[in-house]
Amino acid sequence: MNGAVYLYFGDAKLTTCSFDDLRELGIIPKEGIRLIFYDLDADKEGHPMYMCAEGVLHFERESASWRAVVEEESLRWVPRSEVAQ
Repeated sequence: MNGAVYLYFGDAKLTTCSFDDLRELGIIPKEGIRLIFYDLDADKEGHPMYMCAEGVLHFERESASWRAVVEEESLRWVPRSEVAQ
């Protein structure tokens, strides 16, 4: 999804795909950077959707991993057919 970073919303931990998106966008991870995140999803009828939300990056020292702090009020679904790849 153009301009957004992949995030598995289940644990909010950045994955290899997340870092691939960051690299393609020319973004170096830094504490507090605001981004739009997306995950693959489907509606009740099985139509492909993106789950999207805004949030900030946070480095968790205990696990030495980057995570997203997602603003739940920004959560929304977008049909994949409406997004140019």
